[in-house]
Amino acid sequence: MEKIPRATGDSPALPLSPAYISTNNDKHQIRENAAECKRYCNCKHHAPPSARFFTTLWIAVAIILAVLTYYFSTNLSTVRLRPSSAHANTTAAIPHPHDIPSPNPHFCLPPLPPHILHTPFSKLPPHAISSFETSKSRLTALLNTYASTTNDTLAIMVVHGNQDGGEELFWWGKGKVKLNATTSSMSTTSSSTPKAPEVSRASIFRIASVTKVFTMLEALILQQRTSTSYSNLTSPRLTLDDDIRLHLPSFSLPAPFTHEPITLRMLGGHTSGLARDVSVGGVNFSVASDEGIIEYQASSNAASRVSITQDIHYLFPHYASSPSGTGDNSGRARIAAPGKCRIVRRHDTDPQWHQCTRQELFELIKQTRLVWRPGEMVSYSNTGFDLLGWSLQDFSSFYDHTTTSAPLLLRDLLSRDVFSPLNMSSSFFHPIPENLKEQVTVPRSEHMVGLDFGEAYDPAGGMYSTPTDLSRFLQFLLSPPSPSSPSLLHPSTIRTWLTPSFPLPNGLSSVGIPWEIESHTFPPLSNPSTSSPIWQVYNKGGALPGHYSQISIVPSLGYAVIALVAVGSGQADIDSGVAKESNPNMLSDMVHSELAASIREAYARWMEEMYVGEYVQYSPSPSSSSETNYNRGPQLGKAAIAASNLESGGGTGGPLYLNSLVTANNVSLLDYLDSLHLPPRIYDNGGKLWPSGIEGEFRIRGGRRPETRPGRRSCREWFGFDEDTTEDGWGADKIIIRKYELEQGNIGGDGSGSERGRRGEGGLELVYEPLGVVFRKPWNR
Repeated sequence: MEKIPRATGDSPALPLSPAYISTNNDKHQIRENAAECKRYCNCKHHAPPSARFFTTLWIAVAIILAVLTYYFSTNLSTVRLRPSSAHANTTAAIPHPHDIPSPNPHFCLPPLPPHILHTPFSKLPPHAISSFETSKSRLTALLNTYASTTNDTLAIMVVHGNQDGGEELFWWGKGKVKLNATTSSMSTTSSSTPKAPEVSRASIFRIASVTKVFTMLEALILQQRTSTSYSNLTSPRLTLDDDIRLHLPSFSLPAPFTHEPITLRMLGGHTSGLARDVSVGGVNFSVASDEGIIEYQASSNAASRVSITQDIHYLFPHYASSPSGTGDNSGRARIAAPGKCRIVRRHDTDPQWHQCTRQELFELIKQTRLVWRPGEMVSYSNTGFDLLGWSLQDFSSFYDHTTTSAPLLLRDLLSRDVFSPLNMSSSFFHPIPENLKEQVTVPRSEHMVGLDFGEAYDPAGGMYSTPTDLSRFLQFLLSPPSPSSPSLLHPSTIRTWLTPSFPLPNGLSSVGIPWEIESHTFPPLSNPSTSSPIWQVYNKGGALPGHYSQISIVPSLGYAVIALVAVGSGQADIDSGVAKESNPNMLSDMVHSELAASIREAYARWMEEMYVGEYVQYSPSPSSSSETNYNRGPQLGKAAIAASNLESGGGTGGPLYLNSLVTANNVSLLDYLDSLHLPPRIYDNGGKLWPSGIEGEFRIRGGRRPETRPGRRSCREWFGFDEDTTEDGWGADKIIIRKYELEQGNIGGDGSGSERGRRGEGGLELVYEPLGVVFRKPWNR
């Protein structure tokens, strides 16, 4: 690692002499400057040549290394500084943002600084959100057009996480809460009788497999809670890397995988290899009930025990051939019912469909072949979440020392650890509370509104919730911690949770725990035909007969979409193809396509308004510089920050660039950074600013060079962060941009004694510690 000294009070404020960066082409002077740099900087890579022979020899070596660098894409460092006037003060003027070359689509796009992204949307200036308001109007029109083609009840909400705990950006809803109510029952001759309620933010949907997100959240909470007691070696701990047998000792896999480890992380990330469903049963539906009552019936095929595979094959023809959607009178059901087992017990003459017990499910798993070897491939598994839920229940009972009393079920854990802290007051598992029944959406088609999934299947899909409650969870996930918001998880845990755990073969999709992650491109607003950045969208969908759901998160843009569907068509029309059920994934994509670019643009404009402009050297005072023009007074050091575009057609949303930073002593930071590396020069066109996650801290990485290696789409800029440091550890690529305030009577940073200074106003100051310089820029007005 490169070590360069820090400017201190006992050493020159600027480690390079004024004559170092110069237009003087005298070779003897250049050698003297290099020697002077060695004396001041003590740079390990700066070996001062003392003779022409060694200089020529080193140039030859540098050329050879440059060729090797080109072929092997290494990032070797050079051993002497190169004088250059590429970033002299005479060229420090700020270009218009549209004059900056657009980045290649293969370039890495730095994330928005967290403190910018966490600014409440409602506090952004009107000109920054004008495009977003237009996009919202267009999205509303599109959804209204779609709604005219379906009978389904739809609820769409967009939320944003910010420093105030989050906010709602968009709401749209259409349809009735009780879709199974007949037209005659809703009509009345009395104007005083209320109409059938319309869907609202408080309407309750069965969210099916979105439940898995909350099961995983409970696992993370228990892991974090028990990790704080690590110093107490006798205290039980739970980690995602625990083998399931540590919490469920009686569990075993079928041969030949009996001793293969399966961790809680594998269960949550669908890499356990377990079958999708081994607990299946049959039901008949009562579609005429307002409460969606479901009646279980006995199987008529009780002659002998049948395997799960045969049983599914046996049920399928009745699913396909029953036009009424209610099965037949023999008790054979149309579809599988979650959480129900049909096992022939000893001495049973007429086995019933019943809720699975733990041991029955374990036995079914042991008799069912694995889909994949554990850890080899992702394969969606509701069974894995059954086991995860039981693991959490047993561990919590042991941790809370409640083994002698009734253990808490997963529904109890979530109520205690998630629903209550986040004020998700309308989220629950079966049974439906009496005071909430009127809010529950009931589809017209076959449904499972009243089905008790039971202890076995609740962790995979048994939860009910509302748009409002889901928005509170998503705002917690996307907002920074604050004293007024519950800290269920550490920020680092959330960041780790929102990362892929298993990449899929196409290189564009991946799986998380339990996220379904896709790569999306949302075209820039100003030129939709151009390439756009690739965004990672974290989805979790759910599907049950009659109810479909999805939450969809774009972490890098700080917002999420909720899409909930209750089917409004009859089952016969769906079976015959006359009607189609709405797809929440399609609805979410519609929202992303309209809003993502405008949300990015709103925050990019706010970022540009804050940071873009010219910064004038404030400290050391320009008058202390030995480089003085007696006709004009002290020469001012300047720095310039500009913003690039996302596309060649203009517009905003691109990264910030440090276009120049030249001190009053005519020392160029970008030339200095270039001198630490072999050609090609990567800072000739400025350095891209990467926010570190700490407010005001940025790392500089050079160039707008396209990816030149054939067939590559890589993002290698991370490899060079913090590559060179001062002796006390300050990165040579690190700058700080922070707010400053002028007290009453202070003068402006340029020594002008401006009106702003007299009013006690301030702005931003750019600090580069290795050179000991501070530049200031008043607020843009």
